[in-house]
Amino acid sequence: MWRRLSVVVGVVALGFAGLVGPASADFWVYEHDDQGGRSENFTGDDSNLFNNVWNDSGGNVNDNISSMRNNENRGVTMYEHANYAGDDYYARPNSEDDDLTNNGFDNIASSIDFS
Repeated sequence: MWRRLSVVVGVVALGFAGLVGPASADFWVYEHDDQGGRSENFTGDDSNLFNNVWNDSGGNVNDNISSMRNNENRGVTMYEHANYAGDDYYARPNSEDDDLTNNGFDNIASSIDFS
């Protein structure tokens, strides 16, 4: 009896997790304002965006980011140059910015650092 109950509870829990989906703790960047165009997500530091391409569509991410969404419970800093150098833009935890132009950071990010 207990064995069957454990299996049923486990299956129900897995089914519920499938409906809810995994937590999306990551940092998304977008090619255009208002989170439009091609996108790329990051789950950790990247010291040089030169070799990054937009998800499933090619094209270089480096110096081509116009908006962002930070789903992380920690801050993320984008830097103007590779290896975390130059001017920076700090994205607060769980924030978004639909137009990086307003912050003087449109199309210049070259590295990303998770705080």
